[in-house]
Amino acid sequence: MQERMQRAGKVLAAIVLVGSVLLMIARAFT
Repeated sequence: MQERMQRAGKVLAAIVLVGSVLLMIARAFT
């Protein structure tokens, strides 16, 4: 159970990281 929570946390962190990077790129191009 704890492993699944850790994996979900890692996936969430990766999504947030990618999202913030995409936002920065979009802002730079506009």
